[in-house]
Amino acid sequence: MFLLLFMLLSPHRDSENVNLASFERVWQIIQEKHWDLAATGVDWNQIHTEYLPRAQKAKSHGEMREIIEEMIGRLGQTHFGLLGGQSFSSIDNLKYEAKAGASELGWEVRRVGDGIFVTRIDPQGEAYEKGVRLGSQILQIGPVKAEQILTAVDAAYANSHQRGLYTVRTLNEFVHHSVGSSITYQILLPGQDQPSSIAFDNAKSIQLTSYFPNMPPMHYQFEKKLIEDKWAYVTFNLFLQPLIQDFPNALSSMPENQGLIIDLRGNPGGLGWLANGIAGYLIAERGQKLGTMQAKEGTLNFFIAPRPNRYEKPVAILIDEASASTSEILAQGLKDLKRARIFGTNSAGAALPSFIETLPNGDRFQYAFGNYTSIGGVEIEGKGVAPDETTPHTLTSMSHSHDATLDAAVTWLKTQTIR
Repeated sequence: MFLLLFMLLSPHRDSENVNLASFERVWQIIQEKHWDLAATGVDWNQIHTEYLPRAQKAKSHGEMREIIEEMIGRLGQTHFGLLGGQSFSSIDNLKYEAKAGASELGWEVRRVGDGIFVTRIDPQGEAYEKGVRLGSQILQIGPVKAEQILTAVDAAYANSHQRGLYTVRTLNEFVHHSVGSSITYQILLPGQDQPSSIAFDNAKSIQLTSYFPNMPPMHYQFEKKLIEDKWAYVTFNLFLQPLIQDFPNALSSMPENQGLIIDLRGNPGGLGWLANGIAGYLIAERGQKLGTMQAKEGTLNFFIAPRPNRYEKPVAILIDEASASTSEILAQGLKDLKRARIFGTNSAGAALPSFIETLPNGDRFQYAFGNYTSIGGVEIEGKGVAPDETTPHTLTSMSHSHDATLDAAVTWLKTQTIR
């Protein structure tokens, strides 16, 4: 099963009353996609009967939105949310001005405080070559100021139960540009008082590979290294087929390591069975599982098959608000089984695929079609994986070009006894 968050944008404009059509569409989606309406204790057909007269009398877009949100709220679940369509138009306009596209500059950004900061930098990437370092603050992209971007993003995702995830995703879309384009940034480098003007010319495309016959090509990255000559570090951007070889090969290539760090920050998921596969290299006991997925079509258990060449040293896992789906299944399961310690910030709360459908009136309706419960009984959907140690990026850590989460994991590993 492929577990990756994506958007399904399918506007329907054939109704004369787009607001009423939007009400009906939201009710219909929940009726068709919810995995266990009976367990909510809500009679969904009765809910329709109760709210329809109010929906028919709604005189404005805003009034209809309030009715739909109230109806959704009767479920008492965080799997669903209504997002304002006008805010997305603002984001799209700003992206156009910033020449957003699919190029690769070799960096990732996050919101830290009220700013946009570089939180990951590829030493081989163009951004690093131009002098950008971890902790650099992006002040302006072409004519677009960082404050404009953050204001638009805050408005768009204010009601999303996965606000952190979509904020990260959107911010990073702004720092990838149209192939062949040129753009000038205003960036405040760590330790500097004045911003630097840095131009990126002739943006290059990202290499894409086709992994599935019925899905678009994807960009897969895997990195491994030793930190302080002791700690094995691996990170990958997606759970795709090459990982089942890359992960054990990375461990065997660093036999002298004293502990393992798996960095899942920003990883939106991928092939669900790879969570089991990775866990098989870390768990010795047979009969264990990471958790259980429940959807309308049935249940799926994430059983672990221990490998003969298991890794038995301490394991730290790094997560953030953009760690989703398969990343969350692996992290929470290993936490429950007490095989790994989790560092970072609360994950996305999106263990299952999340759809965002454009409604007839332009609003977006976000929904999941299932639930996931970890082996420890934790329901991840809408809540996320809670780290054992909360270690967010801070303005102080950024000013010193430090990765607070990675630093905390290394500090913990230094206290552990090797099995």
